[in-house]
Amino acid sequence: MEPKPLSRKGTLIIGLFFAIIGAVVIFAGWLWQHSTRERLNTMISDTGTVVDLLKVQRPGETASFYPIVEFRTQAGEVVRFEGSTGVSENTYRIGQQVDILYDPRSPQDARIDSWFELWLPPLVVILLGGGALVAGLAGCGMAFFDTRNQTTSHPG
Repeated sequence: MEPKPLSRKGTLIIGLFFAIIGAVVIFAGWLWQHSTRERLNTMISDTGTVVDLLKVQRPGETASFYPIVEFRTQAGEVVRFEGSTGVSENTYRIGQQVDILYDPRSPQDARIDSWFELWLPPLVVILLGGGALVAGLAGCGMAFFDTRNQTTSHPG
């Protein structure tokens, strides 16, 4: 026995669900990039040194490497932080100098100054939300334009 297709109402509810989730995720990604942009206004540019590479490998996936970077603040404090985005093994090497950004009030929240580290994560979130939004709107469109089992009244 074949499964019964969704009703118009079911398709509309699922479409609305995905559209709403997509819009919320897009908004979260936008907030993330906006927060990053605001934080950049308080950050200082400096240089750090890659002192280690943290290998992370999940079952069935290739390994990602997170650079461990050390730098000295303007106040003389030595700080270590982990890069926020996993990369291939050859992206960074121990001893390599990298541009960094840090807030003097919280230097432990430093970031490597690269587009990949700063902007790729919120962009991925926005794109995922966009995919859910488009899928949801397509589902809503299918529900609105579904002509199955519609009765037409004839003037008589």
